[in-house]
Amino acid sequence: MYILSAIVLACAAVHAAPTAQATNAISRNATFSLAMRVGYGETAKNVSLVAVPSGTDSNSLVLVGREKSSKTRATPVYQNGTSPNAALDAIYHGKSYGLRAADVGDNYGIAVDVLATKGDQDFEWFVGEGEVLHKLYAGSNLLLACNRTINGLEEPVLAFGVINSNGSVPYKCQYTRVFTVKNELKRPSPYN
Repeated sequence: MYILSAIVLACAAVHAAPTAQATNAISRNATFSLAMRVGYGETAKNVSLVAVPSGTDSNSLVLVGREKSSKTRATPVYQNGTSPNAALDAIYHGKSYGLRAADVGDNYGIAVDVLATKGDQDFEWFVGEGEVLHKLYAGSNLLLACNRTINGLEEPVLAFGVINSNGSVPYKCQYTRVFTVKNELKRPSPYN
């Protein structure tokens, strides 16, 4: 009787182990990063979006566009829900921060930083075919890359806004395209 119980428990443990590993692998693979296009023509480039604290408020982050380097790593993001009504959550120091684009209505020439806030959810994002879009509150709404001073440096920040009445973008902003980038999983080196 005891031998039969031990065999059943051993078989159950062996059978459950791959499932736990597969679930863990799925959760790691479910994250992606965001990038945006800045500049025009020959100077256009893609920059990774990196979450940084917005001023002294540690509960809110802004998404800053930085060129990919060995020191710059894009902030991992995951999708909560199904597009077109999905929320996007940035993972910052192991905690989840929901991305929100403010309802700017049709106020010409306004641009408000997209904030990632701890405990917040904005189910107005669409992620599909590599593109990231947000629900339009008015026909002239759009995602923008706006230059802001972050820690003493002027850098492009992801914003949501409205074009000016003459069709130009708000001051210190430019049109942008936001897209997803598959995160590369670091594999252990066989030489370490």
